[in-house]
Amino acid sequence: MQNIGRWVLVTLSGGRIFYGMLGIASGDRKKDIVLYRPMPYDAERGTYQLTGNKAILVREGEVESVLVLLNECELDAVRDRLGA
Repeated sequence: MQNIGRWVLVTLSGGRIFYGMLGIASGDRKKDIVLYRPMPYDAERGTYQLTGNKAILVREGEVESVLVLLNECELDAVRDRLGA
């Protein structure tokens, strides 16, 4: 819940990757997520594509991983240790 509203990378079980803003997760112990402003990764172009979609629902069984990006304050706290 602490990461709602953060920009994340979501990898689906089929290998597709989306970049977007994490929305509400279902509250019944499932891990379905809503991804706002979803931008699928285009491997041929090496970029994330604007689709015009407002949001997508990703079911728990389709989620391989969710990567939450560090914000600037969090990055400052570990920058020296990571060499970033």
